[in-house]
Amino acid sequence: MNTSRLTFKSPNTANGTAGAIGMSVAIIAMYALTLMWAGCSGGKELASPAPGWTVDRPISPTQYTGIGSARKSISPTTGDEADPGAALSAAKERAIADLASEISVRVESESVLESMSDNGAITEHFQSSIRSSSEANLSGYTLIDSHDDGTTVHVYYRLSKSAHAARRAALKAAALESAATELLAGAEASNRIDVALSHYADGLRALEPFLGEVNRVQVGPIELGSKLAIDRELIRRMRSVITDLRLTSNVPAVLLNSANGFSFPLALAARLPQTSSNPSGISSGIPGGPVAPLPLRYRYHNGTYYKQATEFTDGTGTVVALISDVDGRLGARPSEPGGENISVEIDLPRLIEIAHLGPWGAVLNGLASPSLSIPLAVELPALHVQCELSALRNAFRQRLGEAGHRLTDSASEADVVIAIQVQVRAGTIARGFHTAWASGTLIARTLHDDNHSNESRILFEQRIEQTKGIHLDPAGARATALENVISTLNGAPMRDLLKSLH
Repeated sequence: MNTSRLTFKSPNTANGTAGAIGMSVAIIAMYALTLMWAGCSGGKELASPAPGWTVDRPISPTQYTGIGSARKSISPTTGDEADPGAALSAAKERAIADLASEISVRVESESVLESMSDNGAITEHFQSSIRSSSEANLSGYTLIDSHDDGTTVHVYYRLSKSAHAARRAALKAAALESAATELLAGAEASNRIDVALSHYADGLRALEPFLGEVNRVQVGPIELGSKLAIDRELIRRMRSVITDLRLTSNVPAVLLNSANGFSFPLALAARLPQTSSNPSGISSGIPGGPVAPLPLRYRYHNGTYYKQATEFTDGTGTVVALISDVDGRLGARPSEPGGENISVEIDLPRLIEIAHLGPWGAVLNGLASPSLSIPLAVELPALHVQCELSALRNAFRQRLGEAGHRLTDSASEADVVIAIQVQVRAGTIARGFHTAWASGTLIARTLHDDNHSNESRILFEQRIEQTKGIHLDPAGARATALENVISTLNGAPMRDLLKSLH
């Protein structure tokens, strides 16, 4: 490279010297200004002008458009982007979401989504599922352009409408096939209602992105041209396996009495009726027979509060509910008004839980599911009170009658005989007052044992300790002692006796 050196000549130098000097000074000034501009800009490149698509959204009859923007997070210390690439990733995600939102989902009038518009829980779940599935299933889109203006990143995607339609058609075909498989699996689930419900719900889950559309599949021979709205059929099956159930009990009514020890094993059975194939060629339901495991909830009032429990049917479709600890004052025979009822129903929340239905459990809400109402009554044992002291005998009979027991005048007509033996003896006389002492026993026994033999069985025994009576005359002292015995027996001994009777 040749190096030129600036030379200053005297005014007498040849022509052109003054022009050369002026040119050199101008070059030096421009070079200095360039260095100053570079220093002020910090070495950064100038942002290119924003493309038109960042302001005016492109519209195309053959393409879907997705545009997303995200501001950069600038470090206050360095002036650079705090998390390089984060804004670009966010802009891309927003552009894809924008692309999905442009693909409108039209809810057809004959679709399941439209027919269930009054079920808020399911409709909300469907709409959310459709939105998330739309984004998750997007593919084939193209990055057309991106722009970084220094503070904000913009991204522009585009997707062919015809390509998207073809891909969606393929996805729907696969979903219909999956739903049909689940429908058949549910129909063949024998008597496991929880398994059948789970298959039906899985079929509906496969169809969730398309529930705003009419979804029909070919069933039976093609030449018959029969098509089934499979989403509606899956929902119908979920409901019918509940409404078709039949609940029965081993007795028409429950009577608790001394013969069964005031405890009764109530057998509850769940069965499905025998079914046949429908014209579509698909079994219309689970084959008839016992159903297990089915959660059955039973509930009854024991005279003080409601007792309830949920138990699952066994392999024979049966649950045994032990009905016991019912207050004898409940009274009334099952055939008479005023008795209590045992209510039995399917525990739907538990069934939804074990079948893993999730939001699809709402399909079962409001169903008129099968139930039972079984009359319940308590028949207290007939009692006969034996006591030589009429005042004590009458007082005791009155108290037992108030507790709901039937009293007999003959021991042969009674289930339980209560024998009260009391001896009263005179005591001392002090300062003009006479004393008397009463003592004895109270024994309640059956006239025969539970096997109806002639041997009796003691149900309750209470010793009457020495009870004192004081009065101005001997007869009054005796009467007072008996009154005190009655008062004592009407307390804890009477409560314990009534317990022993049932």
